[in-house]
Amino acid sequence: MKRRWIALFAMLIPVTLGLQSCSKKEGSAPMATREQATDAAPAPAAPAVDDAKLAGRANAAAPAVQRMIIRTANIELVVADPVAAAHALSLFCEARGGWVATSKQWREGEQPRASLTLRVPAKDLAVALAEARRLAIRVESETVEGQDVSEEFADLGSQLRNLEAAENELRELLVTVRQNAKRASDILEVYQQLVTIRGQIEATRGRMNYLSQMAAMSTIHAELMTDALATPVVEPGWRPLVIARDAGRSLVRTLQAFASALIWIVVYLLPIALLIASPLIVIILIVRRRRKAVKEG
Repeated sequence: MKRRWIALFAMLIPVTLGLQSCSKKEGSAPMATREQATDAAPAPAAPAVDDAKLAGRANAAAPAVQRMIIRTANIELVVADPVAAAHALSLFCEARGGWVATSKQWREGEQPRASLTLRVPAKDLAVALAEARRLAIRVESETVEGQDVSEEFADLGSQLRNLEAAENELRELLVTVRQNAKRASDILEVYQQLVTIRGQIEATRGRMNYLSQMAAMSTIHAELMTDALATPVVEPGWRPLVIARDAGRSLVRTLQAFASALIWIVVYLLPIALLIASPLIVIILIVRRRRKAVKEG
């Protein structure tokens, strides 16, 4: 196989040199003719062309670049009922072809709160934000950010085309190697390169699909909180009887704990204390008697 490649290169070298010599001859002849024509007569003046026309032609010839922008909105709203407002926003986005990515509801003290992450079609982002503002008592903050990924998407497209071309060449090379190679290692080497290229193609396509989906669907992060003035003076869930019952249960648990401590002291700690103190008491009595006997003696 190496001899074939050497022979092929040997055949291509004379042909290439011949083409280069022909191109040099053809290039020199027009040059001489142009020089003679220049000496014989002055060149006619170039016609004046309007700059505006040239600019218009250039703009018409240049292909229109399709912008791909990923938009993300963050909005904080004060609403009368965060749970109801979150439900209304979810239904609105689903009706527009979007969906709810995340939803959370909780309480901070006695104030209910909710947060949503919504995905809506990019063309309906302004409409969805207007609906959110309509549901609010007031808007605390609102930001819309855009990330232009057009250049990255174009680069990925060029990279994908190059990788696909390399894949086709490797496939053809693999067929040739299978037919002519005498060692399995040659086939495996080409096959491993083909697998690597194929993985890069899949990764590039995945990134392009991700960018397309992110640009087609905008993201809205909404924080919903209750207005302090809208909070009732008495919470609807306040029940005095329940509180009294809980207080009674706490009292019973306290008395039970006190009684349990007394039982532990009498039944467990007192006998252990007596067992530990008995030898000490005996020793103290013996020492006192001896001292008393010594004094009397």
